[in-house]
Amino acid sequence: MAIIKRVGMPENDSERQAISFLAERLPGDDFVLFHNLELPNPRGFPYEYDIVLVGEHAVYAIEVKHYGGTITGNEIEWELPSGQVRASPVPLANKKAKIVGDRLRRYSPVLNQVFVSSLVVLTREPVKLRIRDEQADRILPLSETPAYILDPSRLPVQTSRITHITDRICDAIMRQFTPLHRQSMIGDYDVIESLDAGDGYRTYLGRHRLLQAAPPALLKVYTLNIYADEKRQSRLRDLLNRDAEALYRLGAHPNIVRILSFSPWEADKYVLAMEWADLRSLRSALLSEQTEAVGSPLAIAQGMFAGLAHAHAHGVIHRNLRPESILVGPEQTVKLANFDMARVEDDALATIATRVAGRVDRRYAAPEVLRDPSAATVASDLYAAGKILRELVTGSPDGAVDGDLGQIVDGLTAEDAGQRYTSAQAAADDIAVLA
Repeated sequence: MAIIKRVGMPENDSERQAISFLAERLPGDDFVLFHNLELPNPRGFPYEYDIVLVGEHAVYAIEVKHYGGTITGNEIEWELPSGQVRASPVPLANKKAKIVGDRLRRYSPVLNQVFVSSLVVLTREPVKLRIRDEQADRILPLSETPAYILDPSRLPVQTSRITHITDRICDAIMRQFTPLHRQSMIGDYDVIESLDAGDGYRTYLGRHRLLQAAPPALLKVYTLNIYADEKRQSRLRDLLNRDAEALYRLGAHPNIVRILSFSPWEADKYVLAMEWADLRSLRSALLSEQTEAVGSPLAIAQGMFAGLAHAHAHGVIHRNLRPESILVGPEQTVKLANFDMARVEDDALATIATRVAGRVDRRYAAPEVLRDPSAATVASDLYAAGKILRELVTGSPDGAVDGDLGQIVDGLTAEDAGQRYTSAQAAADDIAVLA
């Protein structure tokens, strides 16, 4: 039986089940299982780990999910049997594994040889995976996980035994990790589920503590780097304010994710509460080749242009429109999201053009945005929308579209901004004729 090192307490029966099952089926002192621990991060939220397992040939950062049934998806998003859409846990597991590896190497040069792998373990069986992901082999039902860990040939790299430095690895973990304290309340919301994490933010599904009849909300919680100088903190606050300001100006519209509130929380955090749209990103639908399941290309385009027309009428230019920023779902639901790089006309916020320049997706950005993001106009958003429409029809943002639709797409993606459509509504009207 593996050695169990309890750092924190399991949050639920799913985690307890995984810890007990793995410990019972991994033999001897060469396997050490740490559970419910976190790694402090001075730049934001700590990194949370369900299990860190020290094995014979590698260390494993294990994400435990209480998922079962038939799960479909790709490297971006998964669709659960209930129809709920969740971000794929694989990228976050990979990032956590990399961080553990970095911390081990930083702790001692002796640990440079240690390979840290990521695993996503699903505890609700039976489970059937239809995941289009090059790393799908690292997604395992709990019952198959011990065999995977005991077979070093299944690792993505060739490794040697590390049992002679197990104690040193365990010491590095114990000295750097702390007990996991999961967030149960954020501002006025009770946390239902932790969804995803990125640089400087974490997203949760929450429910208002007092307004029980209110639907769930998506909580995007940002953390300031308290060790950064005031100038850098001010830039980040401006960036956060921009996303909230843009959404607030837009109000309620069926094709735009609606803001509920934006407020400071604790000493170093901001909470952006938005309507919870249990939808998938258009990028995920494209990767899965399932756009027809959520609407025809013309129906999706009509929703996209309707949202853009509303945003432009309220002085908001998205500036980074791409398939990741468009949410789609049943009954031809289309919503624009991710306004954190928007240009808001006549606002008092400092420009973030330098930040935008490094973050826009060049496949969709208009030529003028690539040259100078501060020069983005309505025509720049129309260019990006035209590129997305090309991809919807051909599978590529640079694909050739024929016929009347091709003329519309060409009119949206002209290199010269002066030759493009003058408004999103004009493009929507022309598309409506073809729909």
